[in-house]
Amino acid sequence: MKHSDRPIPLRDRITVSQLYSTYTHTFPKNYSFKGERHNFWEIGYVVEGIAGITSDDKVYKCKEGDLVIHPPNYFHTSWGTKEFKFFTISFACDYFDLEIQSYNIRLSEEEKIIVTALMQEAKICFPQTQGEFYYTQVDNNRLDYRSRHYQLLKNYLEILLLRLIKDNRAEKSPIQSQDAIKYTISCCFLKRMFAATLR
Repeated sequence: MKHSDRPIPLRDRITVSQLYSTYTHTFPKNYSFKGERHNFWEIGYVVEGIAGITSDDKVYKCKEGDLVIHPPNYFHTSWGTKEFKFFTISFACDYFDLEIQSYNIRLSEEEKIIVTALMQEAKICFPQTQGEFYYTQVDNNRLDYRSRHYQLLKNYLEILLLRLIKDNRAEKSPIQSQDAIKYTISCCFLKRMFAATLR
């Protein structure tokens, strides 16, 4: 077999360069998170139960196996009327050059396996604090790069992101309840008011 004397250079479409936080936690019934906004990406995945999730001006009702991706600077919240188990991971991403808005998808069985592996590596890599919460602030962010688990976590996350963009799947329709519609209208109004203050 003849090998090429002109090897083909490879370039990553997506590179996860930093992690900010990750946790897997079971929240009690009637739990409500007041919400947050930050300048990095975040993924939320419903492991068990049903959760309500907002992402900017969209409202989703998510069940087990649903995943929501929040782009940077999207205000997002979560809540549940019954107990639910939730996994989240926030990260910085290079070469993520696609125009992706907040969306909610139902994962395939293969993608669920990737998320399960990602959750397991996160648990191995980071110490347990506050019940089942895991944060990346360990030893002044100095990780043991000799351990394969950190690269496995990074690779699983990159594979998941590649699968999410590969299929170019349409997002699920947000909840269209009267409360959800009012929330969306309020968000649009606040955006216009904020934009007007910048002029």
